[in-house]
Amino acid sequence: MSDTASGGPSAKSEYPEVSSNALAVLQKRYFLKDRIDHPTEDVDGFFNRVVRGVVDVELERGWVDKSGHTELVDSMYGLVRGLRFIPNSPCLMNSGKPEGYAQMAACFVLPIDDDLRSIKTTDMNAAIIHQSGGGTGFNFSKIRPRGDFVRSSGGVASGPISFMSMIDFSCGEIKQGGTRRGANMGILNVDHPDILEFLSCKTEDGRIANFNISVGITDAFMQAVKQGAEYDLINPRTGDVYHDPSGNPQRLPARDVWEKLVEGAWLNGEPGMIFLDRLERTNPTPEVALQDTTNPCGEQPLLPYEACVLGSLNLNWHLNEERTGIDWDALRHDVHLSIRFLDDMVEASNFPLEEIDAIVKHGNRRVGLGVMGWADMLFSLKIAYDSPEAEILGNQVMEFINNEACRASEGLAAARGAFPNFKNSAWDRKGDRERRNATVTTIAPTGTISMIADASSGIEPLFALIFWKNVMRDSDDNTATSLRYVNPLFEQYAREQGFFSDDLVDAIETNHGSLRITEATPDEARKVLAHVPADASKIFVTAHDVSPEWHIRVQSSFQAHTENAVSKTINFPHEATRADVDAGYWMAYEAGCKGVTVYRDGSRDLQVLTTSNSGDSTRRESNETPQEHSTETAVPTNGSATAPAADLHNAAINGHAEATEDPISVNIENSGLDKNDLAYADRDNLPVAPAVERKRPDLVHGTTTRIRTGCGPLFVTINEDEQGQPFETFAALGKAGGCAAAQTEAIGRLASLALRSGVPADQVQEHLRGITCHRPAGFGENRVHSCGDGISQALAMQFNIQTTDFVPMVDLQGEGTYAPSQDTPVDVATPVPTNGASSNGASPQAAYASGSAGDQAFVGACPDCHGHQLSYAEGCVKCLSPGCGYSECG
Repeated sequence: MSDTASGGPSAKSEYPEVSSNALAVLQKRYFLKDRIDHPTEDVDGFFNRVVRGVVDVELERGWVDKSGHTELVDSMYGLVRGLRFIPNSPCLMNSGKPEGYAQMAACFVLPIDDDLRSIKTTDMNAAIIHQSGGGTGFNFSKIRPRGDFVRSSGGVASGPISFMSMIDFSCGEIKQGGTRRGANMGILNVDHPDILEFLSCKTEDGRIANFNISVGITDAFMQAVKQGAEYDLINPRTGDVYHDPSGNPQRLPARDVWEKLVEGAWLNGEPGMIFLDRLERTNPTPEVALQDTTNPCGEQPLLPYEACVLGSLNLNWHLNEERTGIDWDALRHDVHLSIRFLDDMVEASNFPLEEIDAIVKHGNRRVGLGVMGWADMLFSLKIAYDSPEAEILGNQVMEFINNEACRASEGLAAARGAFPNFKNSAWDRKGDRERRNATVTTIAPTGTISMIADASSGIEPLFALIFWKNVMRDSDDNTATSLRYVNPLFEQYAREQGFFSDDLVDAIETNHGSLRITEATPDEARKVLAHVPADASKIFVTAHDVSPEWHIRVQSSFQAHTENAVSKTINFPHEATRADVDAGYWMAYEAGCKGVTVYRDGSRDLQVLTTSNSGDSTRRESNETPQEHSTETAVPTNGSATAPAADLHNAAINGHAEATEDPISVNIENSGLDKNDLAYADRDNLPVAPAVERKRPDLVHGTTTRIRTGCGPLFVTINEDEQGQPFETFAALGKAGGCAAAQTEAIGRLASLALRSGVPADQVQEHLRGITCHRPAGFGENRVHSCGDGISQALAMQFNIQTTDFVPMVDLQGEGTYAPSQDTPVDVATPVPTNGASSNGASPQAAYASGSAGDQAFVGACPDCHGHQLSYAEGCVKCLSPGCGYSECG
């Protein structure tokens, strides 16, 4: 394999060195491989393939001659290989493959109408899109509500949630481009009759694992919340106010619905909000279709069947030589090159559906240019992320990029023609010059592409100043170990200022990766961090340090000059109350954001318990009192709020489970209790017969079963006694280490204790079956919901135990939907795993695992590298372990 790309630039020394972490991501996720999974290209060959696979289309279309094509390839290769701009993952995966043009878009929206044929067609189309490397968004609001009349069958409808569940299962096993599962966005408008069921669809029983969900919010609803008024529910079948079977018009108190929405977001970050009227006001082609749906992470509003190609500028490489200011000329140059590259991606894409090809290539030609490395740039410029200076600079940077992107699109239109839907578009109505693309800017999650560029993600703050990298020892057993890394910009600054030391690094680690001293800072770390210069603590901000208000202000500053939308997570501390989340949602609405996603640190690690038919929920270790739960909605009472700057600018530029409790194990025969009275007895006073544990013989025989889980391969060994009955179980979770593996082992030990104490295997299996975590694997009857559920399935397979668990089916006659069996246990938290040990005897990852579960936004073990740094940011889940690159959103 040669060091230079065939037919591409050969001067390797001109370009920055690709880091070992970036190389690991490229080798694992993007390099073309042979049949035995060995890479068939190197770094330069990879970048040459990607560039040539995109820009060669200009030569084929006659837009450039051979000489111009050679210059173009050199320029575009320098742009991408120089890490100044990186296109979205589907382009990196598919561009330039030997089989010819492939689709290069990251985000799609599919229509879903109130018709079985439409629903099933959309289900199939979504699977095709996911297989090609894209994510899909759906608005289910056109589907008639549960219980509504179905004329064709004479029955009743099962409602939109049932069909969302069906699509969820269909997409569960599809890997995008062979690297990751498909991601979806499910939206239901707030005035749909099934809105309350939608709000709780991801908190009751762990369903719909492959969807992000958001509520489509209208301005009218927000006004009703302010005023404490009721609002109408609309039947999508008729377009009129929904009436119950008795003929009564259905209305809901807006504040009650709002509080349920806030409750869900506080519990686990969902649902998010999409502001529908704001989306439609910025619809570039309102004559074509309504814009009421986004892609999975919410940053890309799209019309039915529309797709968008995305890419991000690396702000790290657009500073002057002294790194004291922005090189505006270089930024302008690269914006124009990037828009041209993105338009070529549209032209070179071979989209998986004719309907998509029609509206993308021959309709709107949407592109979305965004940024990454914002936090890095602020570090270099010595500007605090949570400061007015950063807010102003963000506004200036995005305004400059958007203006230059528009000029670049106008220049392409002059040479190649305007996008076909330009006539009667918002731009045409304003009298603007023709442009090549209906939209030009989007702030998208950068996921793995920021890892390739060694840049901070999108416009998010740095997650921590200290991070860990998993490496392999050169030993016979390939035992994994971890090495500690320090952010290079911080390390350089600290060394230059003379306060860098090993003690400082240790202190930052134990302080959750941050320099800032809080009440939770350990005493030893406090002593060291107290000597850090105030300027350093102010400048080197991490996500843990930034208040929700500043997250929203940063999002709003970029949204003001972004034609599509912004993907950003509004992080709340673990101790945040529902009222805090409530206020954050209102601030995002009034600040001009088009949508908002919140994440309360550690909330996805908590167990949600449903204790009654009403769905009342509690959580473990709640920091709130019941009085706090019932706090009134923190809504503005003044209806004359000033229109936010972002909203005004956008309007101007676009013109327009229930669960039953487990029975108690008691000796009923000798208790003197009637079996029917057992549920009402005082449990503390019940007599319990002690179990006798059988001794383990020296020799037992058994079978080991390998089961795929969302956290990696699970190996379950089940040993039998001399009568061939199950005697004990051992469970090991691959090489993950940490809490995930430890708790899996603990489940196995407890199951062994139960089996050796005489508990029948079918009861052990039944109580483990259906336990659900946030990372299930598989689909249908073989779906593995968690490691505990995997152990249950191993028991069932080995001893032919018949299960009565649910099957993912939808009654096509409209009679109902699938549901878990009533005996299915409630969701169980996925812990934050740790591994290794530091010199002081604590876990080396203690900075991220000690203290409360919410100290950082870690959400579990990575299903790819099984490391401990899976986190929630930019509206999606991704692994922060260097060299891994796992991301649910590209």
